[in-house]
Amino acid sequence: MKIALWTLLLLVPGSAEKFVDQRIPPVDHKLPACEYMGVDFGNIPKYHLDAACNRRAHNSHERRAIRAARYNVLLQTGVQHIPDEQTAHCPLEVENWEMKEHGHDTKLLIENEASTPIVLIWVFRGVEYSAMNPTITPPHHDLEAILKPGQWASIEAFEGNVYYAREITKDGGLGNILMMHRPGLVGFTNKLDQELSCEKPKLPLAEDLEQLTPKNQEEIVKEALEKVDGQPRMTVPVVGRKIHEVTKIDPNWDRSHPHMEERCHILYKGFRNTLEGCALHVFYVGMQEPPTTGPMQCREEFKFHLGLHPSPEDYMHSWESRSKFEATFVGHTWVARLASNMDIVVDTYTVQPIVVRDCPARMKQIMVGTGAEVNGIGEINAIQANLTLGVMSNVIATAQANVHSV
Repeated sequence: MKIALWTLLLLVPGSAEKFVDQRIPPVDHKLPACEYMGVDFGNIPKYHLDAACNRRAHNSHERRAIRAARYNVLLQTGVQHIPDEQTAHCPLEVENWEMKEHGHDTKLLIENEASTPIVLIWVFRGVEYSAMNPTITPPHHDLEAILKPGQWASIEAFEGNVYYAREITKDGGLGNILMMHRPGLVGFTNKLDQELSCEKPKLPLAEDLEQLTPKNQEEIVKEALEKVDGQPRMTVPVVGRKIHEVTKIDPNWDRSHPHMEERCHILYKGFRNTLEGCALHVFYVGMQEPPTTGPMQCREEFKFHLGLHPSPEDYMHSWESRSKFEATFVGHTWVARLASNMDIVVDTYTVQPIVVRDCPARMKQIMVGTGAEVNGIGEINAIQANLTLGVMSNVIATAQANVHSV
């Protein structure tokens, strides 16, 4: 059930004031250095090379059907419940990160740089299962879930699931938790402490909106957003019996179309705009293009817009949506610029694998859940009505998580 629009848009009813964050001073910011990630696939990271997976399974119709099914479910519920991604290394206290609801399917790339073997674990209702084969518990009984030092693995996952990496002790038992991770959305904030000034849409008072039907509410909200954050359009001539003009979306500000044939272990990342009242343009960086003269230059490419609407009809494709989902590679860098002033960079994010390392204070760690809870074998119930163990097993069966050596 979606939350009332006007409580989430964080708008000032009946006004078109400028929002200026007075708490922070403006700062100068230089873009991150561009590492070469161009169309020369010889420079693709090892995780995405053809040898790293079975590309036929990776691009199977079943995988696409599962993703489409989740998309249709989330169209009804929205994506506000999906948490931000979260990782903890060497936790002394292990919090319960489990959720009842989940988001899109995604993929985790985990690399073992610890000095000991580790086991990759999926946590469900407090019980630890193999992250590779979620019917196996205790998890270290599954050899596919064990990574030796220097190995890496790809795990099929869903946003909101919880995963551990535990060390394997010298006697082959379960040791300390070296890493815990919950996949989720990447929240763009004003990380670079810029002074922000954004025009807010004019809306009727909340009590007046409440008297209208949901359809009329949506129409009013979209019209208000269009005035302050409309998608750029262009007028083009059309030749027919009479020459006339039509307006269409400016292709320079349109989303790129997905590739049907994907490379190995593409990561599906969700991005969320957390700024109050300020829309964002998000650009892909990390490619270089040769100029006609002079040295190689950094190039940005527009990829998607993060608007002000928390629960539009289509969170994936609506211009005004606060959330967007994108396929990406390890090493890709994303830059969030203020839509109203693209000279202002508010945040950046670089895609990286999850690296597991030794914990410096190993003796101080708390052993968590290595007794009967981990070793007990219980019946696994459905994660939820639309995400069952069977679905998870089918994903893994069609695109098995591979273990690789560096």
